[in-house]
Amino acid sequence: AFNYIDGFKISLITGTIATIGFTVFFAFYATEFNPSFYDTLLQELNVDMSPGLLIFAVAMLGMTTTLIATLTLMQLFKPSNNLS
Repeated sequence: AFNYIDGFKISLITGTIATIGFTVFFAFYATEFNPSFYDTLLQELNVDMSPGLLIFAVAMLGMTTTLIATLTLMQLFKPSNNLS
C-alpha cells in the first residue's frame, strides 16, 4: 500500500520520464525525420519561434500536465475520512 507522499513521488517520476521520452521523440521528429512538420506547425499556429523554444514549450507542457494529473489522482486515491 502507498502512502500519500510515496504515491506523489511515483506519479511525478513516472510523468517526468514520459515527458522526457515524448520531448526527445518530438525533437527528433520535428527537426530530423520530418522537417516540414515544424514549418507547417508554425504556420498553423501563426507564431514565429525557434525549434529550441518549441521543444522547451513541449517539455514545460508535459511537466505541467504531470503536476496537474498527480494532484488530481492523489485526491482520487487518498483514503476518505467520511465515516457515514
